[in-house]
Amino acid sequence: MVNAFPNATIPYTVYCSIPEGIEEYGFGPDACFILEKALYGLAESPRLWYDLFVMRMEDYSFELVPGIDCLIVNMDLYLLMIFYVDDIRLIYERDREDQAILFNQYLLSNFEVT
Repeated sequence: MVNAFPNATIPYTVYCSIPEGIEEYGFGPDACFILEKALYGLAESPRLWYDLFVMRMEDYSFELVPGIDCLIVNMDLYLLMIFYVDDIRLIYERDREDQAILFNQYLLSNFEVT
């Protein structure tokens, strides 16, 4: 995934101070921003991203394997996915490659993937 965390929206108000050097754009020294997207370095970002990713995978009929938070399966399509933050490995049988290609298109339509 490219920039995984900013895919997730923040469901509550988070304020942050403006970075140095941005005053030239008309912001005063006491200005602050309201974050709308999760950013790297924000404590809540990993959980927000995880929840969003799992929700999108559940929309594609994947289910979390109980007790293993990074393993998710689609038993109907015989697809198994291992993921850690923004790294994903999809495991499938060779004769299921067409389902893997369709799933990859689903990923590309929801996230920026390299």
